[in-house]
Amino acid sequence: MTATLTSLFSFMFALIIGFVVLMVLPVWLFLQYRNSHRGHSRLSESDLQRLNQLQTHAANLEARVKVLETILDAKVPTWRVER
Repeated sequence: MTATLTSLFSFMFALIIGFVVLMVLPVWLFLQYRNSHRGHSRLSESDLQRLNQLQTHAANLEARVKVLETILDAKVPTWRVER
């Protein structure tokens, strides 16, 4: 009877370890990895302000380039031709 009980406990222990290794551990690792990277990818408030400033500056530069291209198109129509 003791041998049967011991083998039953050994079998149950092996089942629990197998379940943890095959089911719980991969899910836990996935959630841990996802949460640890989620916090690192956020920008600080000063970074967001700087990003907005750079976007505004880029838009202003793009507008200036368009104006210069319009002027060049009017004065030198062949300036876009490849040489």
